[in-house]
Amino acid sequence: MDPLLQRLLIGFVINLVWGVVAFMKEMVDDSGFFTGVVLFTLIYVFLDWPAYVMIVTFFIMTGVSIDIENKDKANKGDFELYKAKRPMDRVLGRSLAGAVF
Repeated sequence: MDPLLQRLLIGFVINLVWGVVAFMKEMVDDSGFFTGVVLFTLIYVFLDWPAYVMIVTFFIMTGVSIDIENKDKANKGDFELYKAKRPMDRVLGRSLAGAVF
């Protein structure tokens, strides 16, 4: 099997699993799901696994810190609840800069 095709399939399966988990936990909406799967698959295929691990770690850390901050604000009562699911633009906004650099 061609190495590029093999990395594409491996990257797609890994990111499909991540995407389903994020969608089931209501972290992303349908557009964020598809954007994340495509973007992170491309990162895995073209930048290889070290860059993939770095950007996924960054994505998880920022997501956790935002959730902690939102819960803290909610406990203080100065938090306006907004749509928690991340759409395509928020997924790209949080990931694309890290992927480019």
